[in-house]
Amino acid sequence: PERKTWIAVCMTATQAQEAHDLIGEVLQKTGFKELHFVDIWNRNGEVKNLSSEDVYAFFEFATKLFESCQYPILVQTLSPDTLKEQPIIPIPDNMNPELDPNSVPGRALYFLLYRVIEHIKLRPDLCPISIFVDAGLRPSGTSNQLGEGPLSYLRFIHFGSSDSILQLQLADFAAFVWNRMQWVATKPKMSEMDMRLLDLISAANLNWIDALQVTLNPSRWTVADYDSHLETDRVVKGLKPRPWSDQGGNEG
Repeated sequence: PERKTWIAVCMTATQAQEAHDLIGEVLQKTGFKELHFVDIWNRNGEVKNLSSEDVYAFFEFATKLFESCQYPILVQTLSPDTLKEQPIIPIPDNMNPELDPNSVPGRALYFLLYRVIEHIKLRPDLCPISIFVDAGLRPSGTSNQLGEGPLSYLRFIHFGSSDSILQLQLADFAAFVWNRMQWVATKPKMSEMDMRLLDLISAANLNWIDALQVTLNPSRWTVADYDSHLETDRVVKGLKPRPWSDQGGNEG
């Protein structure tokens, strides 16, 4: 079914500047336009000539940055089934029309922004806040005023390309790791590179906020274990074990 995952990486102004400078140095040394981690992993496009060790080095660079800075990472995934389980939150009338609040992508982004607000209230060092979203929904350089309602705390969200707002490349990294680890968890065997990435990410202890994390033995891990952990996590959060009626499937 249609699913959408949005990921937010929160950082202070000082951390944002440091991340910008460090990524800029890497891009200058390599001559690459940006660090797009799906392409790096698959060695597509401008990074097609990377060796396996080069690929690992890029992931190690980003992982070490997340480890040292402990950026809070918030994840919101919705599907048509899980959308029905969410509480009703008033959506401002002037919400960007490209983000239909009745659609899965639009509501998923709205919920993520709401959770960002709740987290920031606990972190005054992150204020004042600016929200940057990877362009695609709207042209780079444009903004959307959020008006009244729960999101008015943010005032605006800004849209930009990751080759100009370099910190968005860290959100791209977090999204890749999140999706890759979920994909690996549903496969009977892991590749050598997946094992190395799993070891790297596990040792870094990334700061996932309110996300299910488990300790596993890759040689004994099964898809049934993955489903069991998801169901337990849903029950702990006050939901039914599965959002599906009489059909199986995986939802993260």
